[in-house]
Amino acid sequence: MFDCLAAGPQDRVNVRRNHESLATQRFCRTSALQLGEAPDPIPAAGEALLRVMFAGLNPADRYLSEGQYPAKPPLPHILGRDGIGIVEKLGAGVTQFKIGDKAKPSCAARSA
Repeated sequence: MFDCLAAGPQDRVNVRRNHESLATQRFCRTSALQLGEAPDPIPAAGEALLRVMFAGLNPADRYLSEGQYPAKPPLPHILGRDGIGIVEKLGAGVTQFKIGDKAKPSCAARSA
């Protein structure tokens, strides 16, 4: 997720995976990925929770799902680095966002 909205390391955007998400349980080809349910995260201090309206996969997501990306996140890992959403909840200390703001997911976002 892109970190373009973060003012500092304490202001991160946490992506809400509303009902369904594209998560990789193992490293595999993107054609083998399936939509699945994921729990809604609770924003921690310094995080904002987004209701994602639109999301897409980019080449980095593909390489990550196939195990070809330098980073190897813990599995399961929810894919989708590009998108837009509405801030739904704020964790303690978040001052850059307010409920209802439009925001992009951040690369500091947590996985499933």
